[in-house]
Order: sequence, then C-alpha cells, then structure tokens
Amino acid sequence: MKKPRFLYFVVFVCALLVAPVVQGADYVWYMDTNTGESIAVDEVDYLLRSDGADDFSVVVKNSNPIVGVSQVTFSKKQSTAVGTERVEAVRFYPNPVQETLYMSGLPEGGLVEIMALDGRVMKRVVVTGPDLTVSVVDLPQGSYLLKTANTVLKFIKR
Repeated sequence: MKKPRFLYFVVFVCALLVAPVVQGADYVWYMDTNTGESIAVDEVDYLLRSDGADDFSVVVKNSNPIVGVSQVTFSKKQSTAVGTERVEAVRFYPNPVQETLYMSGLPEGGLVEIMALDGRVMKRVVVTGPDLTVSVVDLPQGSYLLKTANTVLKFIKR
C-alpha cells in the first residue's frame, strides 16, 4: 500500500508578509478558518494536506490541530485590556475577476482604490456600506492592487 505524501505549507511566509510591526499599537494577525476557528498567525505551526484531499488541517503550536478546513482568511485585530477587537477583515471575490468584484468587511465612509502595479489609480470608490460591488469591465487584463485604509490586496483581471 502506497503511503500518502503530505504537502507542507509554511505559514511563516504568510506571517512575514502580513505581520508588519505597527509602532504605538498592539496589532495581531489572525488566520480565520471556515470552521469558525480564529488562530493568531504566530501560533500556527504549519498547514497539512494529503494528496487528493479537498480540505487540510491547521497544525497549531502547543494545541490540537484544526481539521476539515477548506478556506482561510486573514484579519488584523488590535489588542485591548479587555480582549481583542477586530480592526479589519476585508474580503473580495472572485479572483481572478472578469466583470464584477464583490467586497465585504469594509468600513463605511472609507475609500477603496484600484491601482495598477505602477501606482496609477484606476478607480476610486467611496464605501457606503459593509458590502461593495465594483465593475471592472473597463480595466485591461492584468494584475491590480485593491487598496483600503489598512489593507492592500492583489487581484487579477481577465
């Protein structure tokens, strides 16, 4: 019987990409799973998936693994004396996008900018509620940055 090979995804790379030090504030990046768990990124040891599996496990340092995970998102939370408060958890889909980009978790009254990789602002939209829909039909194919007050995310227009 053939032993299944395991794919290891090093979460430390994610931690380096999404956990810059913010001076004067205690911010912590969290990995939120579709199973309802929220784990501080520095507590994640690695992700584990068997070949051919549709889901994976999040192996947490000094704790039991979280199994049956099929999707994760990242959010930044600010530490307070009474607990943690969610600062921002911007989500968008689809990626790649052809016509319409759907966004959620946006602060009302904020600004969303779609920028070309060379820094040109291609679209600027004022957020009127927690969810936003933006047509990208007029954008040429390529990679773009979606910028909010505290987040910059990359997406592809096809």
